[in-house]
Amino acid sequence: MVPGGHPCGCGLKGCWEQYASGSALVREAKRAAHERPVRAAGLLRLVGGDLENITGPDVTKIAEDGDDLGIELLTELGRWIGEGAASLSAALDPEMYVIGGGVVAAGDMILEPARTAYREHLPAAGHRTIAPIVAASMGNDAGIVGAAELARLDLDGNRIGAGDARA
Repeated sequence: MVPGGHPCGCGLKGCWEQYASGSALVREAKRAAHERPVRAAGLLRLVGGDLENITGPDVTKIAEDGDDLGIELLTELGRWIGEGAASLSAALDPEMYVIGGGVVAAGDMILEPARTAYREHLPAAGHRTIAPIVAASMGNDAGIVGAAELARLDLDGNRIGAGDARA
């Protein structure tokens, strides 16, 4: 997404995840609190003045309370989600985007900016439908629920039931 951008855990730089994830939200919140402490007063008060204590839910909390910085941070995160989704649509033309992870707890404060950015950056080919962008129903628990479900399957993908000797 961003040539030469933030280093990613995959070894590359500028990957979408570095701009459209909960860890990106926290990084940007810490940066903002460090560079603009007066503007980040609400966030700093919430975390006892310690930048290292800032979490994504803290940003969501201050945004829900009407804090301008919190709203700005969530809007920016949503914008990155939407722009990335539009780029994917150019190649894959999916029917829907399901956004998961802890960031979905912010609801429409992230989803609406994502939807707006998606529509603004979607290639104007004329034949593409606008894929809905929705929150994953399990939010941040989707990965652990999926892992538990996989644990219930045998190597052939068949469900192992209660009372089954393989269970």
